[in-house]
Amino acid sequence: MVTRDDWSMCYPPGAEIVRGHFFVREDTQPELHQFTLTDDKEACVYSTIVRYICPPLTRLETSSNHEQVYCLTDDVHLEILNSLDGF
Repeated sequence: MVTRDDWSMCYPPGAEIVRGHFFVREDTQPELHQFTLTDDKEACVYSTIVRYICPPLTRLETSSNHEQVYCLTDDVHLEILNSLDGF
């Protein structure tokens, strides 16, 4: 049976996946990459992609809607992208 997550991504039967929540990118400052945790939808990714252990992130609270926004520097963002080489 095909697995479908709340973001409409499909995975074939037998695929090794990890379920969790997704961070939506919201870049409002050019020097930081900002992400908001969307915990009302479940996301799935292939288990082979879950390989980068992120350092503690800066967490901001936006004044407009009181959401927690996680920020990371360009260096950390590039490290994460580079860790995906070959996938």
